[in-house]
Amino acid sequence: MNVTELYAPPSSTLAPTTPAPLTPTGSFTASEVLREGYRSFRAQPFRLMGLHALGLGLLYGSSLLVELAFGAVFGAQPAHNAAWVSAASLGCSFLLSTFFTVGLHRVSLEAVRGRRPSLGLLFAGIDVLFPAMAAALLTMFLVTVGTIALVVPGIVAALALSFAPLLVADRRADGFEAIAASLRLSRGVRGQLLALGILSCLVLLGGALLLGVGFFAAYPITTLALAHAYVRRVDPGPDADSTLT
Repeated sequence: MNVTELYAPPSSTLAPTTPAPLTPTGSFTASEVLREGYRSFRAQPFRLMGLHALGLGLLYGSSLLVELAFGAVFGAQPAHNAAWVSAASLGCSFLLSTFFTVGLHRVSLEAVRGRRPSLGLLFAGIDVLFPAMAAALLTMFLVTVGTIALVVPGIVAALALSFAPLLVADRRADGFEAIAASLRLSRGVRGQLLALGILSCLVLLGGALLLGVGFFAAYPITTLALAHAYVRRVDPGPDADSTLT
């Protein structure tokens, strides 16, 4: 692996911010994008395993460190303060996990477009941190409301909003733009997104059963598959440059 390349600064290949219409440009099947995800993984397996493993470690490790830090600093608090401390801890954890989630999405998008993602991409989410948090909160709200309202609407909402975090990471959409655009892009392919979700769960389960080691290959493949599905919908070619309106 080229160390200089791995530690290169984040790529500037993200879509520009000049508004232009974004409409679905292609379709896909779950099996197609899963195979494409495997091919993208096979092209640079160690790089992608390393970046995704590090990204997951940072994502979950940062949340754990925040919890431990708040516990060490504030310790046992009176009931009227405990709620505020807990809320602050959750807020910090959410901020950090969103930051690293953007980085993981950008790593996947670079790979599916035939480029070699650098380590710097994992730390390149500051430019869309607050839009990403807004999109995540809106998604959680809509999925929760849908689930309470008989479960099935919650599943439909989750499928319809599958592309929202990718739109923020790739097109620098704000929260509401990402939600609206994901609703448009997922129209007509939500059944395939459901199939992809089921297949991805099976791939992850199979990876976990291989002494846990297989998970480090299975996870990148499933994230690459979703990125391929997204790219199929938004990119007329590998160097698409349209953004949201």
